[in-house]
Amino acid sequence: MLQAIRSEGEKPPFFMVHGLHGVMPIAHIIGRALDRNQPLYVLVGRGIDGAAPPHERMEDMLGSYLAEIRAARPHGPYIVGGICAGGLVALELARSLEAGGERVGRVVLVDPPLVPFPHPANRNLDPRADRLVYQQLYANVEQMLRSFAHQFGNLPFDANDPAQLQRAIEVGIAMLVMFGRYIPPPFHGPTEFIISAARAFSHFHPEGPWKKVVATPGRVHVIPGNHDEFFYKHLGEVLRLVQFALDSAFDD
Repeated sequence: MLQAIRSEGEKPPFFMVHGLHGVMPIAHIIGRALDRNQPLYVLVGRGIDGAAPPHERMEDMLGSYLAEIRAARPHGPYIVGGICAGGLVALELARSLEAGGERVGRVVLVDPPLVPFPHPANRNLDPRADRLVYQQLYANVEQMLRSFAHQFGNLPFDANDPAQLQRAIEVGIAMLVMFGRYIPPPFHGPTEFIISAARAFSHFHPEGPWKKVVATPGRVHVIPGNHDEFFYKHLGEVLRLVQFALDSAFDD
């Protein structure tokens, strides 16, 4: 589901994909921090508004997001990026847009996952087949979404409305299942990593699993601390680097 945070502006539009739970908790904070001439769109998980069920297959989600990007901006240039697990989706969107003949800048990866491949036990995860698994996932996603609402606000649902919160939780569970099954293919285009120090070692270790996804990463910016500190303690620096990445997304 595409949300226009700012549709006006002369710069190439930035399309940013949600994280692991299907929401973009800092969408409006990013919008306020970026140049006023920078169009910004965010993609959140289908189903949060109750208009359609959540996606169940990564292929379907990618096709839907690509169609929404094309509907908002029929032609490039484009800049795409993602927060946490959304970075994996952004890589695929960039690949598809380029295959369609469009100009795409560096993919902006904002603290992407520590390990890009799911644990083998998660590849067949089916919460509908095990009530205890479903209840545990439900509780975990609810806790995370309530934390987002408390810390950031301005989410695409009201965490105080039980019906809206339940829809968002169901989307979060569907996302966990999808990402738990997804094995990203190699990406050879230009990238820009804005990454926490705790995750940087895994990403750039010469024998690490990320080498199978992005063999030759582009520019890299390392922020002190772990994933949580990245967004709660160092958000100002993260946003400054996002603006830098956008301003130079098409530099050689």
